[in-house]
Amino acid sequence: MKSEFEALAGPVSDANYKVIDRVYTFHPSISEVEGKRQIAGLYKSFGMRVRYALHSRTG
Repeated sequence: MKSEFEALAGPVSDANYKVIDRVYTFHPSISEVEGKRQIAGLYKSFGMRVRYALHSRTG
């Protein structure tokens, strides 16, 4: 949910959140338990460039 992500990582556009959500949902290395925190940490550290790299691996 976008509001939960923004609470952890700060504001994000709808377009960027769509990519973030796909990575969160489908990338095999994202934990089912700590996934939201993992994604938020990656976003805060690397911005969207890491999301697009991971997105290409979600099929």
